[in-house]
Amino acid sequence: MSCTKCRAASATIQYTRGSLPGRIWELFIAVLLCPLMVNVTVVYQNGLPVISVRLPSRRERCQFTLKPISDSVGVFLRQLQEEDRGIDRVAIYSPDGVRVAASTGIDLLLLDDFKLVINDLTYHVRPPKRDLLSHENAATLNDVKTLVQQLYTTLCIEQHQLNKERE
Repeated sequence: MSCTKCRAASATIQYTRGSLPGRIWELFIAVLLCPLMVNVTVVYQNGLPVISVRLPSRRERCQFTLKPISDSVGVFLRQLQEEDRGIDRVAIYSPDGVRVAASTGIDLLLLDDFKLVINDLTYHVRPPKRDLLSHENAATLNDVKTLVQQLYTTLCIEQHQLNKERE
């Protein structure tokens, strides 16, 4: 069995090790209950994706609300590590095992299933399917993104923020 909760659950049932009922019980716990206890969920609240993950150190669920347009996979992975210092290694992979780059946007990540690997645990994540934007709306959204980027660059926001911090 892979998780400690499953081991604890199986320890509460008295059986003779090696017996057929004992093996069936272990298989039942490992196959049916473990995925329910250690899953990662993605829901949308107020239009924003909320990823709920069971953290390894505290063994409690923690929710991460992400901004699909401005946040990236790297931002999400850093948030996980900051929330639980017991996370030594965290990465996201596609279903076929290809590592997802830290610069990949959250909006792109949530289009398909993916694997979240925290230390030695692998979580299979199935985000809910979202309605795709029509071509016309997508073009408008891209125009808005471009305009915001141009304003950001033109107004020298980063330099302004640095000056404010120095004051």
